[in-house]
Amino acid sequence: MIDAKFRNPRQPDLPLQGASLVLLRHPYKLIWHYGEDRYYELLKGTPQLELFHLEDDPEELTNLFETLPEIGAAMLTELRARLDELDLLPTGV
Repeated sequence: MIDAKFRNPRQPDLPLQGASLVLLRHPYKLIWHYGEDRYYELLKGTPQLELFHLEDDPEELTNLFETLPEIGAAMLTELRARLDELDLLPTGV
């Protein structure tokens, strides 16, 4: 499952400019936040990645992205490939 939280309604055919994207692969959940627009100004253009083990951490309190880099990287690769298929892969991230 992929979920995109932000789309520019004035330019729906352009790649996502800022988003919180989610990929679920039981028991893991990857969240990819990126963007430079007003909704994501705190990121300053630097993507933020979060990985959670939903069975062990249902409240999503412990980010495992750096602890489990192989799982995080595989899920990010899958998410990027799916976005590329949909012609939604952002440039520069």
